Amino acid sequence: MKVELRSRTRLPNRRPTITETLFVGGQAIEASVGFDPATGQPRELFLSGVKDATDLAAILDDTSVALSAVLQSQRFTVRPSPTG
Repeated sequence: MKVELRSRTRLPNRRPTITETLFVGGQAIEASVGFDPATGQPRELFLSGVKDATDLAAILDDTSVALSAVLQSQRFTVRPSPTG
């Protein structure tokens, strides 16, 4: 799989957001998705709900940053690799 990222666009300071609680292995994790008000497309993700300074908190933070960067690129493509 090949992912191509292009330039990111700045989001407005206030934007629509939906927050849901996910349960993974008995652990409650809050997932907040922020949307671009002009297009309604998801543009950022925040994951939280575990104790600070734990390995899982670091993983959730890093995952949130990486996925938000992809969502903010607005023009990302995901394609299968030619070799399968």
